[in-house]
Amino acid sequence: MDDKTKMQVHGPAPFQHSGVYESRISITTSKPSDENIKSNKFTSIWSDTFHLRVKDGKFAEILGTFENPLPKSIEKYDKICIVVNDLLTPMYSVFYVSLEGSKSKTTKKTLERQPSESSSTDSVKNNDASTTDNDDAPRLTAGRGQAGSQGQRGPYGPPGDKGPTGDKGPL
Repeated sequence: MDDKTKMQVHGPAPFQHSGVYESRISITTSKPSDENIKSNKFTSIWSDTFHLRVKDGKFAEILGTFENPLPKSIEKYDKICIVVNDLLTPMYSVFYVSLEGSKSKTTKKTLERQPSESSSTDSVKNNDASTTDNDDAPRLTAGRGQAGSQGQRGPYGPPGDKGPTGDKGPL
């Protein structure tokens, strides 16, 4: 796949706990309203679903695939807005990234989380409850709990059907 059709992005996830989450990542040119994000009614220039791997509230993902490449028009922007929605809950995170060198001939871009002009544009939401850690990375105040212990092993299932009869042996 051509490097122009993909890029790596990393930033705050809508989840505080490490794990794998069903999520949608969208790229927009400006931050949608909180209500539009919650109802998933905003215009994006690119979007795809992921099994998002989160570690300590952060993620890294390569955006763009052969089947769903990034649009060429993305190169004309100096910064873009990344919206990460959980597909199973109303949690989401929003942050801006700078497309440094997007006007140059560089084809592969690594995007870094950039501080925003105001705290309202760089947020992680769960029904309007959010907090910020000392490292200035948005974190959720509520979310999924720790995984429980593994349950007991269940009983064996019923025996299967008898197999076909084999060939007759030598006499």
